[in-house]
Amino acid sequence: MAEAIARSVLECSGNDHGMHWDQCNKRWHVRLSIQGTKFNHSFRPQDRTQAELERTRLLAVRCRDALLQVRKRAMEDSELDVARLIAEVKSDFLLRP
Repeated sequence: MAEAIARSVLECSGNDHGMHWDQCNKRWHVRLSIQGTKFNHSFRPQDRTQAELERTRLLAVRCRDALLQVRKRAMEDSELDVARLIAEVKSDFLLRP
């Protein structure tokens, strides 16, 4: 059931750059590299309901989008403290239930 829901969500959203659904472990993964600093985190739904899968996907999308903004800023400013900004994203998104 969860696979069918995730598949339907992926058909709508596609396998977005920097994130994907892990069918084996039933979770969303966000993976990006910014100036050589790698970010890899998974977002696991609390249950397999469509609402929970979507809530978790949206959390992963917001995290991925925040990291893409950091990447964009880093490309514009090579002196930017990328590690600090990635730490801020982690504290914003990874400490949530």
